[in-house]
This record gives sequence, structure tokens and C-alpha cells, in this order.
Amino acid sequence: MKASLSSRTKWLKFSRFARLFDQTRGESARLAALLTQMVVEGCHLSAIRRIMNVFPLDEVAPVHEVLLSVLQETLAALRCRKDTCDLRSLSAVLLQLRRYVEEDGEGLTADQVVEEFRQLCDDTEVDAGRRVKAARLLTKHFPVDRGQFPALVHADTVAALPDTPLSAADTRDAAGRAALLQRLVAEADSVDRLSVLLGVLRRWPVFPDSVAADPATSPLCVICERALRLDPGEAGRGLVVAAAAEHAGTAGATGPCARSFSMSYWRMLARARRRYTPRYSPLIQISDGKPSSGLSGL
Repeated sequence: MKASLSSRTKWLKFSRFARLFDQTRGESARLAALLTQMVVEGCHLSAIRRIMNVFPLDEVAPVHEVLLSVLQETLAALRCRKDTCDLRSLSAVLLQLRRYVEEDGEGLTADQVVEEFRQLCDDTEVDAGRRVKAARLLTKHFPVDRGQFPALVHADTVAALPDTPLSAADTRDAAGRAALLQRLVAEADSVDRLSVLLGVLRRWPVFPDSVAADPATSPLCVICERALRLDPGEAGRGLVVAAAAEHAGTAGATGPCARSFSMSYWRMLARARRRYTPRYSPLIQISDGKPSSGLSGL
């Protein structure tokens, strides 16, 4: 029953756009407006193609060019508007672009879409809140290197640390974020505070290997060391487990330095635990160059 209702709804929507096509009289501006309306209203790509099949030959364009053009129009509208902006149209366009990239992708890549947003988010004349909302919408539909969107990283950091004075420079690049984290970890006076910082770390772009692969500078290692200093008991060790799980599920575990960093990381944890919790056996046993399943000992 639901399938038949869905099919009927799609047919009615297509019929409506077919009538609207008749009303365009083949005029370029009206045809372009019709395509924009179809994209924004979420028409299936097959329906858009069917309508375009009856366009005058000199008005026909590849679907990916139509989608990219509608995206550019929508982003241009965001730049120009001074009042509160409704992002529903942008969300609808992103959904269509994602469908196209996933189903077909000919002539269009996710990187092209991200680049359009990066240009918007680099435009300081556009309201910062609007740029952040647009970037956040993008991350819901496409894999994104958040490092390309410093305004989004800064906004997420401010939201997670509302009582901490922060400047844009603190979060603009990896060096600034590493220095900020080092300072905040040193100032942390509880494991709960370190848990908050671990949450911030999850939202940040992945650090380069030069930082992440060195136990002396690795953000996860720094947090773990501080946790065991503050509380060598259950709370501190619990945060170490959370950090270890975080390491296993992030790019740090799959990057080019993964193998060497993993060993350094686990050795650091074992060393830290022996240092701050001498009554416990080592956190993890190293045998044949591989860590055992010693996390159960935490």
C-alpha cells in the first residue's frame, strides 16, 4: 500500500512539473527556473532527466552541470541575503548532489561540492553564523576535512568550552590547536574536565603525523598522562580506556604511521600506568612486537 502511494505521489509531482514545463514556452530563463525548482523540491534524478529530454536541444545540459549550477545559485543567495536565511533549500540541493555522486557521479565529485562551500566559508563578508551553518550542513552529506573550515572548528570548540576564552587563532590550524590543547590539559583539575577535552578532540580535524605519531605530543597521550596524574584510580583509568578506543577508531589507527605509532602509544600507556599506579600490573603486555588484549586489565 505504501509503495503504491509513493508511486502515485511521484507521478503527481512529475505531472505537475510536466504542466509547468508546458508553461515555459521554451524560454531559457523559465526553463532554468523550472530545473532549479525541481532540484530544490527533491524531484528524483530520473524525473529531472525525463523533463530535460523534451527541452529544446540548445537548452539541454548534463544533469551534473544543472545540479552544480543550482548549488552555485543557492550559495550566491546566501552571500547576498542580510536577513535570517532559510537553509532548507541548501539542504535539499545537497541531498540531490549526494544522490547523484552516490548513484552516478559522472562529471561531478564530492571534492567539487566541498570546494564550492569552502569558497563561501572563506568569504569573511558573509555572516560567520551563516557560514558555520552551511559548513555543518555539508558535513551531514559529504565526508569533509574539517580543517578546511576553520570557522566550523572554532564554533564547535566554543560550544564545547563555553567558559574558556578562545580566539580564532587558537583553532585556526593544527599548531594552534595543539598548543591550545596542551594548555587546557595542563590547566585541567579533574578527569571530568579531561573527558570534555577528549570530546573536543573528537570534533577537531585529525592532527598531522608529526604531532599524532609522537607520544610526547600526541593529544591522546597527553590527555592520558594527565588523567593518570590526577586520578590513578578507576576514573583516570576509565578515561585511558576511552582514549584508547578513540585511537582505535580514528585515522590515527589507519594512517601511514599507524603501526609504529600504535606501539609507541601502547608503551606510553603502560609506562604511565606503572608510574602512577605502581600497585597494578602493567597496562598492556608487549610480546612479539604486538600488544596483547590487556585493556581488560584496566
